[in-house]
Amino acid sequence: MNNNKSSRNNKRIVVKGAREHNLKNLSFEIPRNKLVVFTGVSGSGKSSLVFDTIYAEGQRRYVESLSSYARQFLERMNKPDVDFIQGISPAVAIEQKTVARNSRSTVGTTTEVYDYLRLLFARIGKTICFQCGKQVTRATTSTVVDWLEDQPDGTKFYLGFPLHQHKGHALKEEIELLKKRGFFRIYCDKKLIDLNEEKFAVKNGKNIRVIIERFKSEKGRIRENLSDSIEVTFKEGENRLVVINADTGEETEFNKYYECCGIRYEEPEPRFFSFNNPFGACPVCQGFSKTVGIDMNLVIPDPNLSIMDGAIAPFRGAKYSSFLRDLVQNAKAFKIPINIPFKQLTENQVELVKKGFGTYHGIDGFFEKLEQKTYKMHVRVMLSRFRGYTTCSACKGSRLRREALQVKISGKSIYDIVALPIEHSLKFSQELKLSEYDLLVGERILNEIIKRLKFLNDVGIGYLTLDRLSSTLSGGETQRINLATSLGSSLVGTLYV
Repeated sequence: MNNNKSSRNNKRIVVKGAREHNLKNLSFEIPRNKLVVFTGVSGSGKSSLVFDTIYAEGQRRYVESLSSYARQFLERMNKPDVDFIQGISPAVAIEQKTVARNSRSTVGTTTEVYDYLRLLFARIGKTICFQCGKQVTRATTSTVVDWLEDQPDGTKFYLGFPLHQHKGHALKEEIELLKKRGFFRIYCDKKLIDLNEEKFAVKNGKNIRVIIERFKSEKGRIRENLSDSIEVTFKEGENRLVVINADTGEETEFNKYYECCGIRYEEPEPRFFSFNNPFGACPVCQGFSKTVGIDMNLVIPDPNLSIMDGAIAPFRGAKYSSFLRDLVQNAKAFKIPINIPFKQLTENQVELVKKGFGTYHGIDGFFEKLEQKTYKMHVRVMLSRFRGYTTCSACKGSRLRREALQVKISGKSIYDIVALPIEHSLKFSQELKLSEYDLLVGERILNEIIKRLKFLNDVGIGYLTLDRLSSTLSGGETQRINLATSLGSSLVGTLYV
C-alpha cells in the first residue's frame, strides 16, 4: 500500500499551503514529466506560483545540496512562503525579459553555436591565399614525396634549400660556412657549381640554392630512397626545401610554414575567430563592427532628391558649392546621372561619388580636407553634424581580422555563415559535404551545431541571424533563445519553468 502511494507521489509535484505574494493558501498537485500551462488574467498570481514558489524552492534545494565553498559563488534564494513541496526537481527558469547584455553579445555567442563554429573552422577550415586564391598548406615529407611520385619517371632533379643569409654575416662568409658544414654543390643562375673545383663569384644570395642530393624520379621508390634526405634538407634549410628540374631549371618550393605567395598566415585556432579576443578581433573596430565616422545617412538625408536638387547635404551651401560644381562638370564623362533620385544610383556610381573621379575629390576627399582644419571651431561643428556610428571599413561589419575571413569551409567563411538566417545556416550545415578526413575530425562538432540550430529553428526564430546583437532582441525572442539553449544542454530530470 505504501509502495503504491510512494510511486504515485514520484509522478507528481505536490504543493500545499502556498502563500507567496498574493497567493491565498493554495494546495494542488502537478504531474511530472508533462507540459503544464498556467493561465489567468494579469495579477492573478501566475508568476508568484511558478517562479517565486516552484522554481525558487527547486533552485534553493539544489544550491543547498552543494558544499559551502560552492554555495558562496551562487545566488542565495530565500525559502518561499509554502508549507510543503514534494517531488520537485532541480529547476531552470526561462524568464520572458531581455537580460542586460554587453555590446558584444550576439545570438551566436548566447546559444554557444558560435563557439562550436569557431572550433569547427579551427579544425577543418581551409585557409585561402589572398593573392593566388589557392589553399595554403604546410609542407611535410609526405607532401614532397607525393609531388615527386606524380612526376614523369626518369626525370632528373636536384634536391636542395635556399641559402639563408644570417644577420651580420657577409655572403662570402655564408659560403665558407657551407663548405665547413660539408655542402660543396650549389645551384645558381641555372648552373650547378662545385665549390671544390671552381671559384664562385659571389653576387646575389637570393638566387643561390644549396644542393643536398641529385636523383632520378623512380615511381614507387621515392619514399624509400629520399625520405631521410628530405628531412635533412628541411632541417638544414630552416624548414624550406627546393626541388629543381635539372633539365628545365624549373623550381618548386616547399616550406613547413603556413605560407603562400610570400605571405605568412596564422594557423587557424579557436581564438583566431573570436571577436572578443584581441588575437582575432578586427584591429580597427576592436571587434565591435562599428566605428565613429562620417554617416552617409546624414550626408544624404533625403535619397529621393537628385544630385542637382541638393541630395548631398554638405555641398548645399555657397561656401562648399565648388565641390558640387566639380561633380556636375565631371559627371557626364564618368556616366553619373545627376537628375535622378540618389537612391536610384548603382553601387558603383555611389562609390564613385564617395571616392571621387576626375577633378572631383569626392565626399571622402571633402571630409579629409575638413579634418585638416579642425583647429577652427566652425569646422569642428560642421564635422559633428555628419558624424555617427558607421560599419567598420576594414572588416565590413564581420568584427574579425581579414586573415580569419580567408579560412573557409565549402567556400564560406565563418562570417558568411553567421550572417545567414538560422534556417539557412541549418540547411547549409545539414547539406555540407566533407572529405573522409574532415568528417573524422569534425563530425561530432558539426552534429552539435546542427542540433542547436535545429532547436533554434523549431522554437520559431529561424529568421534571426547568428550575428544579431542580443540587446536588439524582443522579450519573446530572448525567451525562445534561452529555451533553446537550455534544451540544447540535454539535461534529464530537470524542471523547466
